[in-house]
Amino acid sequence: MKTPSKKKSSLINDEVFTCQTLCDTSDNENSINNCDVSSQVIDATDKGKISLLIKSAPVTGEVELSHRYRPGTIVCREIRRYPKSTELLIRKLPFQRLVHKLAQDFKTDSRFQSAAVIALQEASEAYLVGLFEDTNLCDMHAKLVTIMPKAI
Repeated sequence: MKTPSKKKSSLINDEVFTCQTLCDTSDNENSINNCDVSSQVIDATDKGKISLLIKSAPVTGEVELSHRYRPGTIVCREIRRYPKSTELLIRKLPFQRLVHKLAQDFKTDSRFQSAAVIALQEASEAYLVGLFEDTNLCDMHAKLVTIMPKAI
């Protein structure tokens, strides 16, 4: 008996999810009774059917529905989240490597204290945030939605 092949769900016409498992058996090619999950079409607005399919899916060879947020949902969440936070947005080690690489252009054997690198990172992030805020204000004034490199 061959194992069932899995096919992840895909979004069709923004309203219908399709999930399908194809089963091939060596005994009877037309037999679907041996399949764990047969072909099903689920309306995206009917949440009960989706959760029922996920709960009733078998442990082996299960069909997973991928969860997708609507466009703009995650952006709005990040807009609310980042002004409240005080942590650094750029990772520390890549920024430290960038600082060392730029410093080697001026002096080959240079060392930095960790507090100095963090101070440089905070200053550069503050500058970039201010730059993007000003760019966003300019684009809003021009009735644009997306900022572009020429606006910076």
